[in-house]
Amino acid sequence: MRFIDYEIANVYTQRPGNWAKSPEIPPRYDVRLIDCEEFHSRLPDDLAHVDYEWAFERGDLCIASLFDGQVVGWDFSTYTSTRVNSHIDFRVPEGYEYGYGNFTHPDHRGRKLADMRAARWEGLLDEYESSVWYVNRRNERSLKVFGEPAEGVELIGWTAYIGFFSCYLAFSSKSCRNLGVGFCRASLR
Repeated sequence: MRFIDYEIANVYTQRPGNWAKSPEIPPRYDVRLIDCEEFHSRLPDDLAHVDYEWAFERGDLCIASLFDGQVVGWDFSTYTSTRVNSHIDFRVPEGYEYGYGNFTHPDHRGRKLADMRAARWEGLLDEYESSVWYVNRRNERSLKVFGEPAEGVELIGWTAYIGFFSCYLAFSSKSCRNLGVGFCRASLR
């Protein structure tokens, strides 16, 4: 049991039209919108425990990377706040799309599958003003976001939470608070 829980993350935004061009999709790969049944039925054995049924049930969209018909990566998208854990939500401002749950199977990393999925969102998400997401500061180096953000990506600020036993507090930079984005105490559902 963890007595202290915390996360510190940078919050980023990107406006429509600033997506990078998709790299060419390699042979045996496919990158496309996928539904709940197909997502869960095409997971490889080592990812069979993954369950995003809750995301599909609330209407979130998923673009998946498939290799020989198996799901080896995914990105989810929503316009609403999302539960981070049982005590914390990530608040999404109105008019913004929130990209979350991004994953690429370790055996398929280094092939720019995340870039291909990101490029697929362009045109699918034309109703939003901007996209918003956060990256845990411990992951930034591995995601190549460390230092200067990619072209078209803007750092908004930071957000954090800390929990002692089951008492949680959330904090955000002034720029995140002004926009209405960041971690907050979970709403009752």
